[in-house]
Amino acid sequence: MRGYNIFSVYISSHSMSSEPRASLRRMKQLYFWPAVQCRLPMDYHPYYYFEAKVDFNDVRSGYHETRSVNGAAAVSLPHDDAIWSADMLQPVDTERIMADPPAGARLGGLPHFVTEDLMVCVESRFVSHLMRHLKARFYRSYHLSSYSAAGESLADFAHRCLELLNDRFRGDLDALGEVLHRRLELIKEKFASEIEPDGIGTAGVTLRKREHLRNVTDRIDGLLLNAGLSAGPPETSGIPAIEPVSDLEEKLVELDAEARRGVARLIQTYLDRAGDIDEYELHPGLKDIHMARTCILWMPGVSSAS
Repeated sequence: MRGYNIFSVYISSHSMSSEPRASLRRMKQLYFWPAVQCRLPMDYHPYYYFEAKVDFNDVRSGYHETRSVNGAAAVSLPHDDAIWSADMLQPVDTERIMADPPAGARLGGLPHFVTEDLMVCVESRFVSHLMRHLKARFYRSYHLSSYSAAGESLADFAHRCLELLNDRFRGDLDALGEVLHRRLELIKEKFASEIEPDGIGTAGVTLRKREHLRNVTDRIDGLLLNAGLSAGPPETSGIPAIEPVSDLEEKLVELDAEARRGVARLIQTYLDRAGDIDEYELHPGLKDIHMARTCILWMPGVSSAS
Protein backbone atom coordinates (compact mmCIF):
# COMPACT_ATOMS: atom_id res chain seq x y z
CA MET A 1 0.00 0.00 0.00
CA ARG A 2 2.99 2.30 0.30
CA GLY A 3 3.74 2.07 -3.40
CA TYR A 4 0.49 3.83 -4.37
CA ASN A 5 -0.14 7.08 -2.54
CA ILE A 6 -3.90 7.32 -2.66
CA PHE A 7 -3.99 10.49 -0.59
CA SER A 8 -1.77 12.52 -2.92
CA VAL A 9 -3.99 11.46 -5.85
CA TYR A 10 -7.07 12.55 -3.94
CA ILE A 11 -5.70 15.91 -2.76
CA SER A 12 -4.30 16.87 -6.14
CA SER A 13 -7.55 16.09 -8.00
CA HIS A 14 -10.17 17.56 -5.63
CA SER A 15 -10.80 21.09 -4.42
CA MET A 16 -11.79 20.97 -0.79
CA SER A 17 -13.73 24.21 -0.97
CA SER A 18 -15.65 23.43 -4.16
CA GLU A 19 -16.89 19.91 -3.32
CA PRO A 20 -20.70 19.85 -3.48
CA ARG A 21 -22.02 19.60 0.06
CA ALA A 22 -25.02 17.64 -1.24
CA SER A 23 -22.77 14.57 -1.10
CA LEU A 24 -22.75 14.83 2.67
CA ARG A 25 -26.45 14.11 2.75
CA ARG A 26 -25.71 10.71 1.26
CA MET A 27 -22.89 10.04 3.74
CA LYS A 28 -23.82 7.80 6.65
CA GLN A 29 -23.70 9.68 9.97
CA LEU A 30 -24.22 8.16 13.41
CA TYR A 31 -24.31 9.53 16.94
CA PHE A 32 -22.72 8.40 20.19
CA TRP A 33 -25.00 8.65 23.20
CA PRO A 34 -23.41 9.27 26.62
CA ALA A 35 -23.97 6.72 29.37
CA VAL A 36 -25.78 9.32 31.46
CA GLN A 37 -28.15 11.63 29.62
CA CYS A 38 -27.60 15.30 30.27
CA ARG A 39 -30.39 17.81 29.84
CA LEU A 40 -27.96 20.62 29.20
CA PRO A 41 -26.81 21.30 25.64
CA MET A 42 -23.68 19.34 24.68
CA ASP A 43 -21.30 20.02 21.81
CA TYR A 44 -20.81 17.15 19.37
CA HIS A 45 -17.89 16.83 16.98
CA PRO A 46 -17.29 14.55 13.97
CA TYR A 47 -14.98 11.53 13.93
CA TYR A 48 -14.14 9.01 11.27
CA TYR A 49 -15.71 5.74 12.36
CA PHE A 50 -14.95 2.20 11.15
CA GLU A 51 -16.23 -1.32 11.79
CA ALA A 52 -14.65 -4.47 10.36
CA LYS A 53 -14.38 -8.23 10.71
CA VAL A 54 -10.78 -9.48 10.75
CA ASP A 55 -9.76 -13.08 10.11
CA PHE A 56 -6.54 -14.49 11.56
CA ASN A 57 -5.43 -17.69 9.86
CA ASP A 58 -2.18 -19.60 10.18
CA VAL A 59 -1.93 -22.79 8.11
CA ARG A 60 1.10 -24.19 9.96
CA SER A 61 -0.44 -24.05 13.42
CA GLY A 62 -4.09 -24.34 12.44
CA TYR A 63 -4.78 -21.14 14.35
CA HIS A 64 -8.05 -19.43 13.35
CA GLU A 65 -9.86 -16.52 14.89
CA THR A 66 -12.37 -13.97 13.63
CA ARG A 67 -12.38 -10.70 15.50
CA SER A 68 -14.77 -7.75 15.35
CA VAL A 69 -12.98 -4.42 15.58
CA ASN A 70 -14.09 -0.84 15.51
CA GLY A 71 -12.56 2.55 16.11
CA ALA A 72 -12.99 6.27 15.84
CA ALA A 73 -10.28 8.61 14.60
CA ALA A 74 -9.99 12.36 14.68
CA VAL A 75 -11.33 14.08 11.58
CA SER A 76 -8.34 15.61 9.86
CA LEU A 77 -7.01 16.01 6.34
CA PRO A 78 -4.71 13.06 5.59
CA HIS A 79 -1.16 13.98 4.68
CA ASP A 80 0.83 12.16 2.04
CA ASP A 81 3.25 10.32 4.34
CA ALA A 82 1.27 10.28 7.58
CA ILE A 83 1.01 6.88 9.26
CA TRP A 84 -1.57 6.29 11.94
CA SER A 85 0.07 5.36 15.21
CA ALA A 86 -1.33 2.60 17.41
CA ASP A 87 -3.11 5.09 19.70
CA MET A 88 -4.80 7.17 17.01
CA LEU A 89 -7.90 4.95 17.01
CA GLN A 90 -10.12 4.79 20.07
CA PRO A 91 -12.54 1.88 20.58
CA VAL A 92 -16.22 2.75 20.80
CA ASP A 93 -19.05 1.00 22.63
CA THR A 94 -21.29 -0.02 19.72
CA GLU A 95 -24.35 -0.36 21.98
CA ARG A 96 -24.30 3.40 22.50
CA ILE A 97 -24.20 4.27 18.81
CA MET A 98 -27.57 5.47 17.52
CA ALA A 99 -29.01 6.65 14.23
CA ASP A 100 -30.35 9.89 15.77
CA PRO A 101 -28.62 12.46 17.98
CA PRO A 102 -29.55 12.65 21.67
CA ALA A 103 -31.62 15.52 22.98
CA GLY A 104 -29.53 18.63 23.54
CA ALA A 105 -26.77 17.64 21.11
CA ARG A 106 -25.26 20.63 19.33
CA LEU A 107 -23.62 19.44 16.12
CA GLY A 108 -20.68 21.36 14.76
CA GLY A 109 -20.07 21.61 11.06
CA LEU A 110 -18.18 19.07 9.01
CA PRO A 111 -14.92 20.39 7.56
CA HIS A 112 -15.14 21.13 3.84
CA PHE A 113 -12.54 18.47 3.00
CA VAL A 114 -14.79 15.66 4.29
CA THR A 115 -16.29 14.09 1.17
CA GLU A 116 -17.33 10.65 0.03
CA ASP A 117 -14.09 10.28 -1.92
CA LEU A 118 -12.06 11.20 1.13
CA MET A 119 -13.91 8.62 3.19
CA VAL A 120 -12.72 5.97 0.72
CA CYS A 121 -9.16 7.17 1.26
CA VAL A 122 -9.57 7.21 5.02
CA GLU A 123 -10.93 3.66 4.95
CA SER A 124 -7.76 2.60 3.14
CA ARG A 125 -5.76 4.26 5.88
CA PHE A 126 -7.76 2.32 8.49
CA VAL A 127 -7.11 -0.98 6.70
CA SER A 128 -3.39 -0.17 6.59
CA HIS A 129 -3.53 0.63 10.30
CA LEU A 130 -5.06 -2.78 11.07
CA MET A 131 -2.46 -4.60 9.00
CA ARG A 132 0.30 -2.84 10.91
CA HIS A 133 -0.98 -2.76 14.49
CA LEU A 134 -3.68 -5.42 14.94
CA LYS A 135 -2.28 -8.79 15.87
CA ALA A 136 -3.20 -12.15 17.32
CA ARG A 137 -0.81 -13.75 19.77
CA PHE A 138 -0.49 -17.52 20.08
CA TYR A 139 2.01 -19.97 21.52
CA ARG A 140 3.86 -23.17 20.62
CA SER A 141 5.29 -25.84 22.90
CA TYR A 142 8.66 -27.01 21.58
CA HIS A 143 8.56 -30.41 23.28
CA LEU A 144 4.96 -31.16 22.36
CA SER A 145 4.93 -29.51 18.91
CA SER A 146 1.53 -28.22 19.99
CA TYR A 147 -0.05 -24.79 19.50
CA SER A 148 -2.39 -22.79 21.68
CA ALA A 149 -6.02 -22.34 20.72
CA ALA A 150 -7.60 -19.03 19.78
CA GLY A 151 -8.02 -16.91 22.89
CA GLU A 152 -5.97 -19.25 25.08
CA SER A 153 -3.69 -17.32 27.42
CA LEU A 154 -0.07 -18.20 28.05
CA ALA A 155 -0.90 -19.40 31.58
CA ASP A 156 -3.75 -21.61 30.33
CA PHE A 157 -1.62 -23.04 27.53
CA ALA A 158 1.26 -23.79 29.94
CA HIS A 159 -1.19 -25.57 32.24
CA ARG A 160 -2.51 -27.61 29.32
CA CYS A 161 1.06 -28.52 28.36
CA LEU A 162 1.58 -29.87 31.88
CA GLU A 163 -1.47 -32.08 31.47
CA LEU A 164 -0.30 -33.30 28.06
CA LEU A 165 3.15 -34.14 29.46
CA ASN A 166 1.73 -36.03 32.44
CA ASP A 167 1.67 -39.45 30.75
CA ARG A 168 5.33 -39.16 29.75
CA PHE A 169 6.19 -38.01 33.26
CA ARG A 170 4.38 -40.97 34.82
CA GLY A 171 6.30 -43.35 32.57
CA ASP A 172 9.64 -41.87 33.61
CA LEU A 173 8.55 -41.82 37.25
CA ASP A 174 7.68 -45.54 37.09
CA ALA A 175 11.10 -46.26 35.57
CA LEU A 176 12.78 -44.31 38.37
CA GLY A 177 10.70 -46.24 40.94
CA GLU A 178 11.89 -49.54 39.48
CA VAL A 179 15.51 -48.44 39.81
CA LEU A 180 15.00 -47.37 43.44
CA HIS A 181 13.22 -50.59 44.37
CA ARG A 182 15.94 -52.69 42.73
CA ARG A 183 18.53 -50.88 44.82
CA LEU A 184 16.48 -51.52 47.93
CA GLU A 185 16.38 -55.22 47.10
CA LEU A 186 20.15 -55.26 46.54
CA ILE A 187 20.65 -53.62 49.93
CA LYS A 188 18.40 -56.21 51.56
CA GLU A 189 20.33 -59.04 49.92
CA LYS A 190 23.73 -57.61 50.80
CA PHE A 191 22.88 -56.95 54.44
CA ALA A 192 20.44 -59.82 55.01
CA SER A 193 22.52 -61.13 57.90
CA GLU A 194 22.11 -57.82 59.73
CA ILE A 195 18.36 -57.43 59.40
CA GLU A 196 17.09 -61.00 59.76
CA PRO A 197 15.92 -61.99 63.24
CA ASP A 198 18.56 -64.66 63.55
CA GLY A 199 21.27 -62.46 62.13
CA ILE A 200 24.50 -61.47 63.75
CA GLY A 201 24.30 -58.82 66.44
CA THR A 202 22.10 -58.03 69.38
CA ALA A 203 18.32 -57.98 69.06
CA GLY A 204 18.20 -54.22 69.68
CA VAL A 205 20.62 -53.39 66.86
CA THR A 206 18.81 -55.70 64.45
CA LEU A 207 15.47 -54.14 65.31
CA ARG A 208 16.87 -50.64 64.74
CA LYS A 209 18.20 -51.58 61.31
CA ARG A 210 14.97 -53.25 60.27
CA GLU A 211 13.01 -50.19 61.43
CA HIS A 212 15.31 -47.92 59.42
CA LEU A 213 14.88 -50.08 56.32
CA ARG A 214 11.11 -50.06 56.68
CA ASN A 215 11.00 -46.27 57.14
CA VAL A 216 13.13 -45.63 54.07
CA THR A 217 11.03 -48.03 52.00
CA ASP A 218 7.81 -46.32 53.14
CA ARG A 219 9.20 -42.86 52.39
CA ILE A 220 10.29 -43.86 48.89
CA ASP A 221 6.91 -45.47 48.18
CA GLY A 222 5.09 -42.39 49.45
CA LEU A 223 7.39 -40.12 47.46
CA LEU A 224 6.63 -41.98 44.23
CA LEU A 225 2.92 -42.17 44.98
CA ASN A 226 2.49 -38.45 45.74
CA ALA A 227 4.82 -37.07 43.08
CA GLY A 228 3.08 -34.97 40.46
CA LEU A 229 3.74 -32.05 38.13
CA SER A 230 1.07 -29.89 39.74
CA ALA A 231 2.57 -30.42 43.21
CA GLY A 232 6.05 -29.31 42.16
CA PRO A 233 9.39 -30.77 43.26
CA PRO A 234 9.37 -32.39 46.73
CA GLU A 235 11.05 -30.75 49.69
CA THR A 236 14.29 -32.33 50.81
CA SER A 237 13.74 -31.15 54.36
CA GLY A 238 11.71 -33.12 56.87
CA ILE A 239 13.70 -36.34 56.61
CA PRO A 240 14.58 -37.62 60.07
CA ALA A 241 18.29 -37.05 60.69
CA ILE A 242 19.83 -40.42 61.45
CA GLU A 243 23.54 -40.73 62.05
CA PRO A 244 24.53 -43.93 60.26
CA VAL A 245 26.45 -46.28 62.54
CA SER A 246 26.80 -49.11 60.04
CA ASP A 247 27.31 -49.65 56.33
CA LEU A 248 23.65 -50.68 56.00
CA GLU A 249 22.35 -47.46 57.53
CA GLU A 250 24.76 -45.40 55.45
CA LYS A 251 23.43 -47.02 52.28
CA LEU A 252 19.85 -46.37 53.36
CA VAL A 253 20.53 -42.70 54.14
CA GLU A 254 22.18 -42.26 50.73
CA LEU A 255 19.31 -43.96 48.89
CA ASP A 256 16.70 -41.95 50.82
CA ALA A 257 18.34 -38.66 49.81
CA GLU A 258 18.99 -39.82 46.25
CA ALA A 259 15.33 -40.78 45.80
CA ARG A 260 14.19 -37.28 46.72
CA ARG A 261 16.79 -35.66 44.49
CA GLY A 262 15.86 -37.95 41.61
CA VAL A 263 12.13 -37.22 41.85
CA ALA A 264 12.80 -33.50 42.26
CA ARG A 265 15.03 -33.48 39.15
CA LEU A 266 12.45 -35.38 37.14
CA ILE A 267 9.63 -33.05 38.11
CA GLN A 268 11.75 -29.97 37.41
CA THR A 269 12.72 -31.36 34.01
CA TYR A 270 9.07 -31.67 33.01
CA LEU A 271 8.17 -28.29 34.47
CA ASP A 272 10.92 -26.77 32.33
CA ARG A 273 9.63 -28.61 29.27
CA ALA A 274 6.11 -27.37 29.89
CA GLY A 275 7.43 -23.84 30.22
CA ASP A 276 9.53 -24.03 27.06
CA ILE A 277 7.02 -22.06 24.99
CA ASP A 278 7.58 -19.81 21.99
CA GLU A 279 5.37 -16.81 21.30
CA TYR A 280 4.16 -15.92 17.83
CA GLU A 281 2.39 -12.84 16.48
CA LEU A 282 0.04 -12.99 13.52
CA HIS A 283 -0.94 -9.88 11.57
CA PRO A 284 -3.87 -9.80 9.13
CA GLY A 285 -3.36 -9.44 5.41
CA LEU A 286 -5.40 -7.27 3.10
CA LYS A 287 -7.73 -10.14 2.19
CA ASP A 288 -8.32 -10.91 5.87
CA ILE A 289 -9.97 -7.54 6.58
CA HIS A 290 -13.65 -7.21 5.72
CA MET A 291 -15.02 -3.71 6.15
CA ALA A 292 -18.55 -3.51 7.54
CA ARG A 293 -18.96 0.24 7.94
CA THR A 294 -17.16 3.52 7.29
CA CYS A 295 -18.98 6.68 8.25
CA ILE A 296 -18.98 9.82 10.37
CA LEU A 297 -19.63 9.39 14.08
CA TRP A 298 -20.62 12.42 16.11
CA MET A 299 -19.22 12.27 19.63
CA PRO A 300 -19.47 14.66 22.60
CA GLY A 301 -16.41 16.44 23.89
CA VAL A 302 -13.49 18.42 22.56
CA SER A 303 -13.36 19.00 18.85
CA SER A 304 -11.29 16.40 16.96
CA ALA A 305 -10.71 18.48 13.85
CA SER A 306 -7.23 19.78 13.21
